[in-house]
Amino acid sequence: MRLEGELGYVEGKSSGSRVSRAHLGIGAFCLVPTLPGVQAYYGGRLQYEWLTESDTSLDAFRVAAAVGGEWRPVPAVAFGVEGQLGYTDRKASAPAISGPVSRGVATSTLVFLRVFPGQSSPGSSSAAPPAGPRKATPRQRCEGWADCTGGGVCVEGYCRR
Repeated sequence: MRLEGELGYVEGKSSGSRVSRAHLGIGAFCLVPTLPGVQAYYGGRLQYEWLTESDTSLDAFRVAAAVGGEWRPVPAVAFGVEGQLGYTDRKASAPAISGPVSRGVATSTLVFLRVFPGQSSPGSSSAAPPAGPRKATPRQRCEGWADCTGGGVCVEGYCRR
């Protein structure tokens, strides 16, 4: 399971006028490990958007179903692609804006680079090791969730708790 925050801003021109879109959102996803270092996910996003075209602005809510996949070459970095089917609703009295988002159902595709702060590879911690002897915990290899016992999850080909 993954819960992630989202913040975005885009600016451009449409029909000769300046158009900008900012949004703040949250997403919740179920993760599905497929191959070592690769995982698929599905879930949804909820966003609050601010749209501006020249001197006209409005706000809107967007809800979207999302499905995607990502490859993690190292534990703290992921490259991926995501497809969304979403619905945007703005106030009925709001003026029409021809910019990046209008009212109704729309699809979108996102190609991304994610960085996961605070995650690092095993053995890269700068903290001092605990005092006394430490028993090595054997790592259990897996190909899917069913291979992990005791509530573990298969991530990058190994069972993790």
